[in-house]
Amino acid sequence: IRGAPPDLLSPPPGCRFAPRCPDVMPVCTTRVPRLTETESGQVAACYLYPGA
Repeated sequence: IRGAPPDLLSPPPGCRFAPRCPDVMPVCTTRVPRLTETESGQVAACYLYPGA
């Protein structure tokens, strides 16, 4: 992901990747996604994947 990582002492609300994610959605800026298993068996914490 391009851009600078967030300040660890003062992280943004919601998903920590939201400020620099090209697929950011409104929910990303207010809620932290939970880990969920993808169809390929990988684990992701992203609202692009159902169950997050």
